[in-house]
Amino acid sequence: MSNYFRVLSDDRCKTAWKLRQNSSHRSLSNGWAGRWLELGETERMDPAKYYLTTTEGRFTRNALAAFLKYREKYHGLTGWNQQHVCEASELDGVCAYNNPQGAFDYACLVPACQLRSLDIVEFVGSEECVLPAEKDEGGVIVKIVSEIEFYRVTDFKHKFRVVVNPDLFQLRPWLTQLQ
Repeated sequence: MSNYFRVLSDDRCKTAWKLRQNSSHRSLSNGWAGRWLELGETERMDPAKYYLTTTEGRFTRNALAAFLKYREKYHGLTGWNQQHVCEASELDGVCAYNNPQGAFDYACLVPACQLRSLDIVEFVGSEECVLPAEKDEGGVIVKIVSEIEFYRVTDFKHKFRVVVNPDLFQLRPWLTQLQ
């Protein structure tokens, strides 16, 4: 077990954290969609023909069941209602970072009006899957074991001695206030 860091950027994220809800990319798995097309009609509905771990992360069995159920209903990947997309994209844990700098960099991407109100939670967890697109930054899917502490962004910056990535100043010049 290790320490991880999760950015809680808005009320939806904070509520989900309190309820211990898993994360969701809020988009359907391209891996499952491709597999659906590869399989014959008689095999498409068999969950054993799909992997829970795809290039997008590790999904729950419930997400796969929802994907298969709704994929049949919608006859494609467009036009899904948002609730069905969320059910079909539930990850097997929460998205987090395995290092303070990765979490801080992610926090710096939120709009200026959200920066002061976001929290970063440090917690103990067990790693389930590395997020490929965020591998260099330390993005992982983690099972929560216990909370350690919640931080405001400036307190987090000072405690872990992280720095604002200079490349972000061009995108978000207001980050100079965090130096």
